[in-house]
Amino acid sequence: MQRTYLLILFFFTATLNVGAWHRSSFIDSEILATYKSSEGFSETPSSLFAVSLRCEFRERPLGIDVTNPRLSWVIQARDKNARGLKQTAYQVLVASTEEALKKDEGDLWNSGKIMSDQMGQIVYTGKTLQSSQQCWWKVKVWDQHQKASEWSEMTRWTMGLLR
Repeated sequence: MQRTYLLILFFFTATLNVGAWHRSSFIDSEILATYKSSEGFSETPSSLFAVSLRCEFRERPLGIDVTNPRLSWVIQARDKNARGLKQTAYQVLVASTEEALKKDEGDLWNSGKIMSDQMGQIVYTGKTLQSSQQCWWKVKVWDQHQKASEWSEMTRWTMGLLR
């Protein structure tokens, strides 16, 4: 009788532990699935990123005298041996301060996601720019698998005297 009682107690304890383990694994799986499907999370990063940002064909120019400057960048592959990569979309953020841009706030212009492989001659169409104004900007690109890159490094241009 004592052995049976001990065996039943052992079986009950083992069953509880297995059930608890199973429940915690299920919860962990649920949390992981929720995390993976959350906005902005990607299991694999974009194969591309934007570099060599330019305004009116110059890096960090001073004295831009056009009211709607043209922006451009070059894409670079994460894997130097990769072939057949292409940009399928981009987003440009332009801010009046470096701090705003660090917070991903495009208070002068947020292009939104533009479905295009264009990397040059992107015309600024944000708020009206003022003489001597500094404009901080960065760009994000999407690859052929619709994976978004990280934001590029920030850069800026400075407006000249405007009429």
